[in-house]
Amino acid sequence: MTEEEVKLATCQVLGLGEIGTGWLVSANHVLTAYHCLGDEAAEGTVIEVSFGVGPSASKISAIVDAFEEQLDVCLLRLADASELTPIPVHAEV
Repeated sequence: MTEEEVKLATCQVLGLGEIGTGWLVSANHVLTAYHCLGDEAAEGTVIEVSFGVGPSASKISAIVDAFEEQLDVCLLRLADASELTPIPVHAEV
């Protein structure tokens, strides 16, 4: 995966009063830190993610699919599948 592909698969997570970073890990899922969502986020909460910057940024609705507050991790499900290349979540040694 190239540096440019990693950049394109990175998004801004616009939570409930919080903003953070997320990474596309499948065509339909973004992995982020739970604290990026805000204190009131729960399973099923609708938030927005933004791929790119400036006027050309692409904003997509996402739903909190699963999270573990103590591990500070959250999986968001995108309302529309992304055509961007996701960051692989497995690596061969």
